[in-house]
Amino acid sequence: MLVVVLFRTALFFVGAICGAVIGAKLFGLLQQDGNVVLSVLFVAASGFIIGFAVQRFRHGLLSLACALGGAGLVLSGLARTFPGALGFLRYPQTPWHALITTVCWLALAGAGWAVQRRMVRDRQAAPGQASLERMPCRRALATASRRLLTPNLL
Repeated sequence: MLVVVLFRTALFFVGAICGAVIGAKLFGLLQQDGNVVLSVLFVAASGFIIGFAVQRFRHGLLSLACALGGAGLVLSGLARTFPGALGFLRYPQTPWHALITTVCWLALAGAGWAVQRRMVRDRQAAPGQASLERMPCRRALATASRRLLTPNLL
């Protein structure tokens, strides 16, 4: 019983952190003036709502929230690293910059979500296989190492 409570609490907090990142990115895209009180309320509300939803719906929503939050952090990191060329990814000034940022954010999040879903599907499809044999390049490496390690009987 205690483990279930701890697991659900951890899911809520992970979802709330991802939700706060998503809320901050959404607020930056939608609101051009920097009203601090409104932004704090929006980020806190989105964090609570997404945290509650992740706790309720678990794995499907957790992977989506993590993909959106991670993509938002990547775009903000790129904007901080290259402020001259990619600064609009953090603070879009024009509607075109906001559109480009939104498309990049959703594309990167979609790619992250697809990778997460593929990894989960691969793990569920082959639970008994060794981890080296799940991916094609690693499978070739495992086959080559087995051939080197097994004695040649001919």
